[in-house]
Amino acid sequence: MDYRKDPDGEYFSYFEEAGWTHVCTSVNYIHVFSTPGGTSPIYSDPVTTIEKYEIEKENVRVVALPALLITFMFFPLKVVSNYG
Repeated sequence: MDYRKDPDGEYFSYFEEAGWTHVCTSVNYIHVFSTPGGTSPIYSDPVTTIEKYEIEKENVRVVALPALLITFMFFPLKVVSNYG
């Protein structure tokens, strides 16, 4: 699985040349690939591994921070409604 917003043809070609087959894409940034056992990972050196996780970290931050804020906003309402 890989995460890349708005990938171009070169992105998918890179995986194909490395022996990975594109299976599907969801919401235009979650890409699922398959490969026979024993195929080398795409992200094998430290620089590309860090780059991959930096992208994932940013994607999670976009969702997690608003969800956390909403949770903190509604928690007092839940407490008040229980003792209301």
